[in-house]
Amino acid sequence: MFAAMSARFALYAAVLIGLGACSSDPVRPLMEDFAGSVSRAGTTAERAFDDRQLDAGLAELRRSVLAQQSSLYALEERCQPLEPTAVEFSQAPPDFEEVCRLAPKVFDPQTSEIRPASDALPEGDPRVEAANARRLVRGLKDYAEALQTILTTDTRAETAAAAVAALDAVGDLTETAAPRAGDEGLAARVFSQTGRDLVGRASSEILEAYRYRLLKSVVTEADPAVQTAARIVAVWFNREFDRAEVAAAYDRLQSATDTGTPGNAGDLARIEEAYEAARRAEESAGWRVFWQIGVTHAAIVDSFGRSGSQDALNDANSRIFDLAQAVKAFAETQ
Repeated sequence: MFAAMSARFALYAAVLIGLGACSSDPVRPLMEDFAGSVSRAGTTAERAFDDRQLDAGLAELRRSVLAQQSSLYALEERCQPLEPTAVEFSQAPPDFEEVCRLAPKVFDPQTSEIRPASDALPEGDPRVEAANARRLVRGLKDYAEALQTILTTDTRAETAAAAVAALDAVGDLTETAAPRAGDEGLAARVFSQTGRDLVGRASSEILEAYRYRLLKSVVTEADPAVQTAARIVAVWFNREFDRAEVAAAYDRLQSATDTGTPGNAGDLARIEEAYEAARRAEESAGWRVFWQIGVTHAAIVDSFGRSGSQDALNDANSRIFDLAQAVKAFAETQ
């Protein structure tokens, strides 16, 4: 716990170290377009998840895990009707889980010991992988929306608060992505809420200069988690959705060329149509979008790191444009 708290404290402190006085607003990449594209990609990708079916599948898997341990639920907390007189008038009524909670327990007949059952779900199960992909998609979307807020705030305090939200989203990405990637370095960057007040101490510099420097620090700190999350989602999307659809399009193209008759204009048209269909399937594949999110984010970090480099800025903006086009094609096919 202390290590996790120290990690996020260090993250927020690192963001602040770069926020010294600055008299001008350097030119930055088209962050509004990047954040908007990532948010739109997240919204589109969420349609791939049937929340009700996925949650039901996870619940079924959890029950199976508990049953294999010969466990049974025990009641924790009071599990009795809550009387209004037991609640402070100035406070909201407690959530149900605070009044009554189910706790899976295992009874050992040999020792008569009752111990908590483990409800850890097995890694590699398709339902678990889908849930992780859904969590990462939503984490990327939350990060993008926090960036959008940073870009549109009216005060330094609001800008700093948006940066905290962005770093919180990065923390969530890290907690989900690190174990799946086997990245011990990334896992060490698990964050806590500690340090929120540090980021909130806006400096006295003008708002746009502060916004620029905060953006630079946030995207730099976020990059390892964004890269890992984007790669995991890309691989999952390709395996679950894109691979079969794109392969089918290529099969139809191959069939059209194999069965065509030389000199037949109709067959030439049919092959051309199959070729364009294969192009659309390939270019609109969801995995490409998330792969490009990672590539584009890296280019943005490079542009911030080489402030004043027109080449780095042009590269970042070119990739942002390509990402926007990929997201547009992705959204139109879903």
